[in-house]
Amino acid sequence: MAGASSEITSNQTITSAAAGALAVGANGATNPVFYIDASTSSVATGISITGAAATARVALAVISSGTNEGLNIDAKGSGTIVLGATSTGAITLTRATTASSTLTVTGTLAASAAMTVGTTLTVTGVATFTAAPAFTAAPTGAGTLRTITDSALVGATVVLTAAQCGQTFNNRATSGSPSWTLPTAANGLWYTFTVSDTTTGFTVTGGTIKAKTAAAGTAISGTTLTNTQGTAVVGDTITLVCDGTVWRMVAQSGIFAAA
Repeated sequence: MAGASSEITSNQTITSAAAGALAVGANGATNPVFYIDASTSSVATGISITGAAATARVALAVISSGTNEGLNIDAKGSGTIVLGATSTGAITLTRATTASSTLTVTGTLAASAAMTVGTTLTVTGVATFTAAPAFTAAPTGAGTLRTITDSALVGATVVLTAAQCGQTFNNRATSGSPSWTLPTAANGLWYTFTVSDTTTGFTVTGGTIKAKTAAAGTAISGTTLTNTQGTAVVGDTITLVCDGTVWRMVAQSGIFAAA
């Protein structure tokens, strides 16, 4: 069929164990546009392409004699793999995703499933996590927004999550004593606690906390940090950063106690 167009109107099966079982291109088997290699010993995997009605998506799937089968996609040499080079729609990853090298995002990153990055994750847009992220190194960034969350007017215990890392929690209670429970220790997690009403004190619990009685006071350590109502002043604040084991005070104003 070289040099001519041909229309196939019936089912076709090509049986071959050759490296070039099928080659399509202007130069034949030399740098063809499409090439099928069926030479692997005991070959039992392949690709299935299933058409669909308009707007219902074409389906590309793996064929295998096994129950579970992976899929490798490679560029040549140091070439780059680009998804959505000309399309304007989004790219959705619906399963756990692992990047074993640097992952750079120049738009919005929204992760609704587990995502593991082996080295560096760089996001120049917005990163949105619907589940608590786990960091093996301290996250850094410029211009990060610091969300402030007020306590309930009637103090209650609030269990913090890793997803709330970097946020500020403010004691505005007029009765009861707010208490914030820190999440499982992980290097780089940090939280700030402030006071805007001195009707009640507040506590922070969870793991070992190291701070001072005051900014220029003596060192204190315990699993419960307390800003006592009797000594509280509007504007009291403390920031705690975790080193992976211990929560350490890195900024403090006001009087605190530990037990």
